[in-house]
Amino acid sequence: MDYTVQIDDRQILTTVTESDIDAQMWVRNVRQLYWKHRGRLIIGLRLYCHLNYIKRGLDGNPFSVIVLCVGASCLIYKFRFSMSYDHFHIHKVLIDFLKDLKIAFVGVDIVRDSKKLKDCPVLSIDNVIEL
Repeated sequence: MDYTVQIDDRQILTTVTESDIDAQMWVRNVRQLYWKHRGRLIIGLRLYCHLNYIKRGLDGNPFSVIVLCVGASCLIYKFRFSMSYDHFHIHKVLIDFLKDLKIAFVGVDIVRDSKKLKDCPVLSIDNVIEL
């Protein structure tokens, strides 16, 4: 589902989904719109943990949402898994996007979050810059 978020005079097109097709389309649009820039593409990234783990104060909490933002476009992607990374699913296009060394992912606590992702067998983000 797409939303337009108004911040002052700027509009941010925000896609909220757990659909692989929507995530794939967002990645392809970003690559088409921003790939012509020289140097690295810089994308804001934030990971959010599963609420049941947070409420219980459990360690090793899996992430349930990833937020990616570039320019006037954001993707809020809800992971599909059952309370652990054992039954984790994420589309290959998004995995490849997150591993692309031509992209710098920036965010608050991003280094800590990327280290937590080591528990996830299919997902890693190596090119991170802490804000």
